[in-house]
Amino acid sequence: MSFHLLHVREHGRGELVRLGNMRLATGLGRKTMQTGFLEPAAFQHGLHDLGVLHQELRSLAPDRICVVATSAIRAASNSHAFIAAARELYGFDIEILSAEEEAQLSYEGAASELGAWKGSLAVADLGGGSCELAVGEGKRYRTSLSADIGVLPLREAFAIDDAVGPIKAGAVAEVVRMAMRPAKSMLGGLQAERLVFASGNARAVYRLAQSVLPDSPPPGQMTLWQMRSLRDYVVGRLPAQLLEHDVDANRAEVIAIAVIVLEAIMSSLGCLVAEFSNRGLREGVVLRELARPSVADRSAGSYQTLASSADVRATLLV
Repeated sequence: MSFHLLHVREHGRGELVRLGNMRLATGLGRKTMQTGFLEPAAFQHGLHDLGVLHQELRSLAPDRICVVATSAIRAASNSHAFIAAARELYGFDIEILSAEEEAQLSYEGAASELGAWKGSLAVADLGGGSCELAVGEGKRYRTSLSADIGVLPLREAFAIDDAVGPIKAGAVAEVVRMAMRPAKSMLGGLQAERLVFASGNARAVYRLAQSVLPDSPPPGQMTLWQMRSLRDYVVGRLPAQLLEHDVDANRAEVIAIAVIVLEAIMSSLGCLVAEFSNRGLREGVVLRELARPSVADRSAGSYQTLASSADVRATLLV
């Protein structure tokens, strides 16, 4: 669970160029899904990390700031206190996205990378607290579902402290398949022509696959067979063993769960190939800001996105 500061510049109408990215492992909502509130230590740590990013923003001197929050803040009974403290200390006005808004923005962010594609598309955003699955045609979002099958709720529900054994791996996969059942009716009986995974967890899974699979996946893609091979690889392995493959230390405890979830999603949707997007929620928020009248008339601008997977997401428009 982390905060991200993404620095993006618009190059032409709607074209985004990433200039930089800053990530802080915050753990703001580590137990929120279990307790229903932000615990005092995590609350203070989160505010501290917002202060670090606030200092970075001061050095960048943004013209406009848009801050958004996702699942951990949505689920926390004391989120209003955190939002009030962030406003008082740093002037951040945090917008809490609904699950549907989060799904739509993730969809639009990922779809913006697909060029002129107009076919049926499913975008899955596997975060720390929840997973959003959005469907549409090309860049046009249609509908979505949100399920509490983020890597942290699953880790807590199955008491996974180290390696994920075969029995727990099977149980996690079954929970995901059950959560995905409404997707079949949501898709109207149609199989999505493209499935895109758009999240930091998904990109970490793809990098792990590149490191451990004997046949390296093609650029930005994995087959269902490769995902199943990766699932077999991570089951039973300790987080410390996965660190040997350049897995980020902050994801080592949950990356095996992420692999299991992504494989179950592919199986549930009947997708033989999945793609991994470099864009997602943060870029979707930037594109939303660009479409607003106050910004849409600008021919160029600099944008920054401060975001967190599962806790606080903030999009900063410069």
